Amino acid sequence: MRIYGTTKGKNGEVMEGSWIAVKNEEFETIYETVSDENGKYELELPGGHYPFLLAVRDYAVENLEYWCQNINLTKDLELNVRIDSIEIYGLHGFRVKGGFKQLMVYFRPMSLKKQQKGEKDLCPEIKKLRVLVDGQEAKVLLTNRVQEQVEEGTLGAYLVQVDMTGDSYQWNRLDVEIWDDEENYGFATIFED
Repeated sequence: MRIYGTTKGKNGEVMEGSWIAVKNEEFETIYETVSDENGKYELELPGGHYPFLLAVRDYAVENLEYWCQNINLTKDLELNVRIDSIEIYGLHGFRVKGGFKQLMVYFRPMSLKKQQKGEKDLCPEIKKLRVLVDGQEAKVLLTNRVQEQVEEGTLGAYLVQVDMTGDSYQWNRLDVEIWDDEENYGFATIFED
């Protein structure tokens, strides 16, 4: 089976020479490749569960990483990624049982600009947010900036409420795109457990 697609920048420009890696639970690289002159990549791997895939070019110089989590590879998977200077880390989607028909989306974005300035909290203020559930744009009801405790103190993160009233309340794939006030961009994907 294979995971394949294209690597592009935030405006759709080809990202030749991007490193794409599949990692195990210990974040060890188990499969890797580099995108070609057209930004295309392909990984041949056996079917199974893969907890992490990342894509990056010029890490911490021009860009941070795209992350995809929880891939259950039962057939070929196309993942077209976009890379820029915001990384969306720790993306998760979950339902609150017994409540409003919603999907809660949690993530911790990190800004390269803040990292380069030496700031401790790398979380940017989100100017624009787009959530896709199984390829369809979902209505964002609330966007809450929260604090997450880490060893070094606290870091900013986001908890977003997405309307699922018109849907079956099930989901397979969740994509999140964010932009800060300077149009820096981040993109990440997760598949449901």
